Amino acid sequence: MLWARSPGGGLSLFIMLGVQIGAAALLFPLLLANWRVGLIAMVTAWPFAELAGFLADAESRQWVAGELYVSVWLVSLYLWATVLRNSWGMIFGTALAAMISLGGPVLWYLRSEFANRGRMDSGSLAMFGPIMRTFSLIIPGSPNTGWEMMGIVLATGVIAKSVTHVHDEHCRDKLST
Repeated sequence: MLWARSPGGGLSLFIMLGVQIGAAALLFPLLLANWRVGLIAMVTAWPFAELAGFLADAESRQWVAGELYVSVWLVSLYLWATVLRNSWGMIFGTALAAMISLGGPVLWYLRSEFANRGRMDSGSLAMFGPIMRTFSLIIPGSPNTGWEMMGIVLATGVIAKSVTHVHDEHCRDKLST
């Protein structure tokens, strides 16, 4: 379906980045269990985005911006994966990440199909989650929006990881005394 200069080839970058974000959300407790595996996932995602950008005949700025967004998403999910320790936490985290990432495109589709509000511009895509925010980054001529939500997800992940680390140190100190 997707090959160079095919009718659907222009969508390959959108498909690749959307699948990377959605799959990472569904698999993050296992995919990002430790920093080594997370780094491998992040490093292997870049060549696929470059290939998809080549098939879409996209500028390098477009696929790099999209893949940078995916990389920040992976780092954020890694931070959350290290905080979630039991199976219920992992299930809840996976459901929440799936809702945040995959729920946006579903809501965008329902709104565009049934709300009769006409065509939405690329700036309004950014309010429908990380997949749609990535799309708004790679559309030529669109404003560079969408980094606010990723900053919030990353910041909450850093805070949760820090709190967990401090709590573990405190418990370890109590056990040693």
